[in-house]
This record gives sequence, C-alpha cells and structure tokens, in this order.
Amino acid sequence: LFWQPSLFPTGNQNIQAANVFAAYWADVDNRVGGTVRYQVFIGSEEESANNQRKRATEERNQLDIISEYIRESQNTDFTGKWALLVEWSDVHAFDHLSFFNSPSSFEGETAEFLNSTNTFQAIIITDVFTTYVIYTYKCGELEWSGPDFLHA
Repeated sequence: LFWQPSLFPTGNQNIQAANVFAAYWADVDNRVGGTVRYQVFIGSEEESANNQRKRATEERNQLDIISEYIRESQNTDFTGKWALLVEWSDVHAFDHLSFFNSPSSFEGETAEFLNSTNTFQAIIITDVFTTYVIYTYKCGELEWSGPDFLHA
C-alpha cells in the first residue's frame, strides 16, 4: 500500500531518457504544513534603474558565493551566470495510510512520523557550458525518510 520510489531507468519511454534530479527522494506533502520557496539569481551587467542594479548586485553576490564553493570543492575556475535555489522548509511526509483509508496497527508511530518535518535545499548553477547541482541538508536534522519504518 505504500508508495516506493522506483529506480531509473523506468519502463516509461517518456521518462527513460530524461535527466532528473531529486533533492530528497521521498513523498513530500506540503499541503499540511511547510513551504516551498525558490529564488533565481542572474548575473547581468546590463541594469538600468537603481533598484534593478542593487538587485543585480545582490544576485551576483549569491552567484559568487555558490561559484566560490564549486571552485574550491571541484578545483575548477567555474563562475556561474545563472542559479536556481529551491528550499523545502518544514515539509511533512505524505500520509499514505489516510490516503488509502488503510487501518494501521502502527498508529502511534504513524502520528509521530507524520508530525515530523524536514528542511532541505537544491541549488542548480550554470555558466551555460557546465551545470552543477548542490543539495544541502542540516546534519542530524532530517526527521523522516519515508514510510519504510512500518516494515522494519
């Protein structure tokens, strides 16, 4: 009755050739709490109005920080031109038992599991020729990983 992620490639021809990245390979349900936010950073030298120039400077600063991390960790001269940061903040696991109207002998554990939250990020950055994906998690603070605990 539980959804389990499947390995790639799949039998689905539309997905088989796709490039996929998953910040957290689990069934997140942000309808009951938590937020998903994103921000795009563009390194552009051609800004006209003062507020646009200030925003462009802030975006370049973020691009510089991310690019510096990549340069140091990958020993490269990479400088990002565009980045997307997505954050899943305090998101819950999907309640499969309620969704399928399944009775459970694990109700106490299920309630604790469903009240747990996770926060994590994904950053995609590119210089047009090379693209990196960075995932960030707070060490020791991921509270759930999926419904597998019910089968243990």
